[in-house]
Amino acid sequence: MPRRLITPQSPFCSCTKHIIDTMRENGLTPTLTELNQAIKIEAKYNGDWLAATTLFLDFDKLVWDRLSRLVRSGEVDQDEGSKQSLKELWDQTPSALRPMSKTEIGYIRQVYQIMVRYSPTLNDANKYYLHLLRNHLDTPIYDDECINHCLNSLIYLISMSEDVDFLEKGTELVQIALDRGLGINKPGQVLRSVSKQILSFNGLEISKDGHLLEKENLIIQGGKQNT
Repeated sequence: MPRRLITPQSPFCSCTKHIIDTMRENGLTPTLTELNQAIKIEAKYNGDWLAATTLFLDFDKLVWDRLSRLVRSGEVDQDEGSKQSLKELWDQTPSALRPMSKTEIGYIRQVYQIMVRYSPTLNDANKYYLHLLRNHLDTPIYDDECINHCLNSLIYLISMSEDVDFLEKGTELVQIALDRGLGINKPGQVLRSVSKQILSFNGLEISKDGHLLEKENLIIQGGKQNT
């Protein structure tokens, strides 16, 4: 039996795409943990975006292979109008029978956070943010904390872009963040920091209560101005 080349449990593990490729050549199938490690190393530390995106394709395929087991194990026999979502099936499945552990779910969420935060372009960052929203809205991967983290990262990347079009449209994302409650308490400090350039460019600021965008004593809410 082929021996695993790395031990992802070790804090000193440095899994890369090269190691993943070598594992495959030796007849080994990388785990979610190993792919998570490799994506993190390539995107965050090596700056090899091509390697990271290639690894993500393998990662995403494995995630959906695992999630599909929920349907197979549930032996669901329902009409189209009453089919349960993967999230509902997950919640109804005993922990010991779920196709992924709580730790692995965390690794999946972390990969999305990494892919958004370390994208080389805003279009890439937006692509993975939307991938998360569109593909996992009804799966156990969807998580408010993960969404909020990705949203803050996207806002930060727009703030640092110096792209006029993005800076103008960035206020929409800031408002979405406010609507999600990210403008109050400690999250509010983070949002004010990452959105600083967007707000400055548009002459706006976050209201003291952390719910609205303000401009020259006007409150902007839902696209309307109230005096």
